[in-house]
Amino acid sequence: MAENAYVFFHPQYGGLRVVNYDGGLFFCLEDLVAITSIGRETLFPVLADTEGKVVEMYVEAETKKVPKDFTHRLFFGEFFGNADKVERKGKIAWRDMIFVDSQVVRDMTIGCSKDPERKLFYKWVKDFIQPVMEDEDSCWRYECVMMKSICYDPLKKPINIRYDVDGLYINDMRIN
Repeated sequence: MAENAYVFFHPQYGGLRVVNYDGGLFFCLEDLVAITSIGRETLFPVLADTEGKVVEMYVEAETKKVPKDFTHRLFFGEFFGNADKVERKGKIAWRDMIFVDSQVVRDMTIGCSKDPERKLFYKWVKDFIQPVMEDEDSCWRYECVMMKSICYDPLKKPINIRYDVDGLYINDMRIN
């Protein structure tokens, strides 16, 4: 399953983790929140109104040393702020993560904001990431190294999205 995980890095926005699962692209919600600076009071109605998918995936990666030239292609890399929240056992790191499809990305950027920065970010996703992912000759350049597995079982448990005083929670994971 290592061929399903990708990391894209933009000099202005930073890193964005993408999973190609069963023919659909899913984007890490944690990265999207950090890039767009969307607040929980805005994100909650977007998730409630969107026609897109919000899913929880279990991600496992190996933690062996990699050459410096490949560190930007690690799924739990240092430039992702919450890399320290990864659980580790021996040479394996794992974590449950929330991912959203491109419709949710559109609703988070174009649908709920007049901010030109968010609109430019969406253009990067739509005009660069999605075409790269459709081109088998190009997407290997963004493949994650050291991936073990990605599991998604939509029947495992329902997505529980709730807005609380101290943050937005999806399946008991605090988003922002």
